[in-house]
Amino acid sequence: MTTPTRALLLIALSTAGLTATVSAQPRQMFGLHKVPGDWRLASYDLDNPLALTSNRPAPQLSANLGSNYPTEIVLDGSYVYGLHKITGNWRLVKYTQNSLTIVWNRAAPQVNSTYLTDFAVDGGVVYGLHKVTGNWRICRYLESNLALLSNLPAPQISGVYPTEIDVDSGVFYGLHKINGGWRFAGYNPSSLSLNGHVAVPQVNNTWFTEFGVHNSVVYALHKPAASWTVAAYGANWLDFLWSRPAPQISSTFLTELAPGAASYPASSSLYGQSCPGTAATPQIGLSANPVLGTTVSLTLTSAPASTPIVWALGNNATTINLTPYGMPGCWDLTSKELLVPAATTAIGNFALPFALANEPALLGATVYLQFGVADPAANALGWITTRGLSATLGNY
Repeated sequence: MTTPTRALLLIALSTAGLTATVSAQPRQMFGLHKVPGDWRLASYDLDNPLALTSNRPAPQLSANLGSNYPTEIVLDGSYVYGLHKITGNWRLVKYTQNSLTIVWNRAAPQVNSTYLTDFAVDGGVVYGLHKVTGNWRICRYLESNLALLSNLPAPQISGVYPTEIDVDSGVFYGLHKINGGWRFAGYNPSSLSLNGHVAVPQVNNTWFTEFGVHNSVVYALHKPAASWTVAAYGANWLDFLWSRPAPQISSTFLTELAPGAASYPASSSLYGQSCPGTAATPQIGLSANPVLGTTVSLTLTSAPASTPIVWALGNNATTINLTPYGMPGCWDLTSKELLVPAATTAIGNFALPFALANEPALLGATVYLQFGVADPAANALGWITTRGLSATLGNY
């Protein structure tokens, strides 16, 4: 038997009827609302544009420091980054998306004694904009420890530096607020050589002042008086896609936005009934929750020694009573788009590692697994089944 590999799992997920449930990567946008005395960090569904999905207190590093909320936020993968401008000790902090737990808290980097005022995170690199007097700089830092990778002059268009930056899909973006004609530019992220620039669109005669880019879509905040708007544009030419009224919390608009992939918890659970064997009842399990980018093992314990087995993976859970087929008390619990034969060890166990690819399209997919175990003396058919196991693929 050929050992199933990452490719086999992806084939099972993409060809065994699973494409409908995992065909798109869920998207979300974080918004920072500066509610007096109670700043909020909210998330919104970008696939159901701007539907509120969470509303939490914005994190603070120390309540006794006064106003030390993050003033700039960025989403990257399963993490949110915040820039806290604490007097004399600015901090760049990495938080988990799901719980806002601190992953690391480091001194914000400086160039010529000038902190970064805007930043982006992409591909393990932090990009920082330092407004050094007369010589603005774009610096690249290693995300893991903020070690300096490069320090280049910030690009200019018509003598104007970008005041807002982001990086997405191999492009560095900058917003240049040129008097009478704001420009949105794309650059090579390593060399900052210009790819091109276009006019910034307006809503009610107002240019966007904040933006974030995710999967080649620009999400932008326009602040016309009393009717702030969030709009989406194609990243190449800023082609209009949609617009919505900017969301409010406690009558307070968001002032920062950060689009990115939605964060999904990985989970697994047992369902249905198993049927006992002659010596014991076999048990199905996973070694860990199925987090994309990690390796987990599908396990079988308490089975007969050195006996044939088959493991099944399906798109759906089923509840088919196998009593009429000579297996009283046993159930078929998965739709079985994939069936693979194997055998237990000399002590009646089995473990199959799966390297779960970090494929965004798999985020949120649920699969259903079950073992059939040969036990000739157990019933007329000579086979028994475990409980079913559902596994939802997540990024934390």
